[in-house]
Amino acid sequence: MYKKNMNKKLIHNGCCSFWGHRLDGIFTRHCLRRIAGRAAAVLLCALYVSCSDPIFHQIEAEVKPKEPKIEGSPSKIAAGDSGNLYAANGNIWKWDGASWSKEGSPAKSIRDVAWAGGVLYALSVDNITTKLFRRNDGGAWAQVRNASSYGFLQAVYGAGDQLYVSARQDNNFHVLVYDTADNELKATGFHAQIFGAAAANGNFYFAAKGTVDGASKSAVFKFAVDDVNLGAQSHIANSIDKGDWVGIAAGTVRGVETVAAVSRTGYVCIAAGGTEHVEKKENSYSYTGAVGFWNSEDLNYLLIGIRGSSYTNGYRELEIKSDGGLDSWGYGSPGISVESLEKYNSTLGVHALTAIVQAPGGQVNGAGKPLLFASTQQNGLWSYRGVWNAEE
Repeated sequence: MYKKNMNKKLIHNGCCSFWGHRLDGIFTRHCLRRIAGRAAAVLLCALYVSCSDPIFHQIEAEVKPKEPKIEGSPSKIAAGDSGNLYAANGNIWKWDGASWSKEGSPAKSIRDVAWAGGVLYALSVDNITTKLFRRNDGGAWAQVRNASSYGFLQAVYGAGDQLYVSARQDNNFHVLVYDTADNELKATGFHAQIFGAAAANGNFYFAAKGTVDGASKSAVFKFAVDDVNLGAQSHIANSIDKGDWVGIAAGTVRGVETVAAVSRTGYVCIAAGGTEHVEKKENSYSYTGAVGFWNSEDLNYLLIGIRGSSYTNGYRELEIKSDGGLDSWGYGSPGISVESLEKYNSTLGVHALTAIVQAPGGQVNGAGKPLLFASTQQNGLWSYRGVWNAEE
């Protein structure tokens, strides 16, 4: 009797392992319920772990890549007078406020563009032969004669109404200016290699490597705007010995004309409203030379291209304070110009930039974030439309 009752007790208690199978190999309804309950618990734990896994967030942040309409290594992006933008990658491209379209080119291998005084300029580079062309808005292309002894034209820059060209002959560098009266390029008094030009505050500014006190120095140079032939050279104090100055941009911040230049070693030079100062803002990465202004309502930032590891490129943000100073970005930049840092990191954040600009009046799907364009070093032209991706 005792043995029989004991067997009933064992059957009632189930004598089940964790998963519910009977020790005697027989499943009961009680055991099956235990199997289902414990399987559900294991599934919930697995889901929790997977959702907490960084790999899960990385997958969520991935963005399906698009094929760029403007492929390869686009030039800097030049702003026209009517809200148009221009870029080159062998061909000339125009942004008309709605889309990018290919423009008629005056020659093969257009590698750089600039806008100055209502005129679009295009630089053709074919091996060691370079040619400069100009076109009035809506007009025909015409080649510009080079009257200087500096035969190789490296890059073109618009500064206000003036067009300046970085040129060289052998290892001698010089700055040329377009003479509108004679329709030709002429040598200025500025012996330098320039990497950017801008006009503001009654001055021309150049990120350049020139001669200072008899020695070759990289600095932010400036000239009065009526000195179009660049004869009376000066430079911004404290911009000497700050590494190579590789980019410059002009914009308007709180109604004040502002120029920002960047050096390879992480310095930023600001000239605004009669004040000029230089600050060290980056210690971990080098600057690529891409620099642009980001303005939205009462927010004003500089966007600066950086170069780090294979997966740490893209750009960073620096807030322009009301006194003209700059606030460091810290962890999480960019965070103002984009909606998702994770999606930025998996897209534009892996590419080195050569240019970045805010489209005139552009908004992103009504979300209030300005439309941005960026030229990458090798992966075509990109845009920010709620998420960074190649511009189709």
